[in-house]
Amino acid sequence: MQTPQQAGELHEQTANLLVHLSDPAQALPASRFKTLNLDPVELAAEMRPLVEGLGQMVEEVGREERQTDATLITRIEAFEAFNRTFLWIARMVESLFRLADLPEVAKRVRPSTRRRGLTAEVEAEASETETEDAETADQDGTPEASPEDPSEDQPEAPSEDPPVAA
Repeated sequence: MQTPQQAGELHEQTANLLVHLSDPAQALPASRFKTLNLDPVELAAEMRPLVEGLGQMVEEVGREERQTDATLITRIEAFEAFNRTFLWIARMVESLFRLADLPEVAKRVRPSTRRRGLTAEVEAEASETETEDAETADQDGTPEASPEDPSEDQPEAPSEDPPVAA
């Protein structure tokens, strides 16, 4: 028998053990040690409140997981509804500005084609900021290291010395 990895499995196994320990018809084998006496009914009575507490905690964790899942689903649905609504409203406002012969204003409210829920102008500003951050360098011209820089994980280039044959 393997040790359970999930709390629910542990609760199920211990509850099963309680049933067997509480049954007076179930006899344990004789102890190999004279000083060790184990009363299964007494042990079951001592374990019962602990097992019941574990069961309550498992139920509570399960309830919280279901609530978290429901909240996540609601959040995703709200984002999708926002993105759909934003896209149609931004397109309508853009069209109205173009109709009013205000192309510069229409350009600012045009929805982004790459990043949903943003205008093209906000997206352009965000990409400019990212480009400027990438181009930032210290005094000797080497890029500043950032904690997210994947180039730090690359192995060093081999030395220019040719390998020596043995």
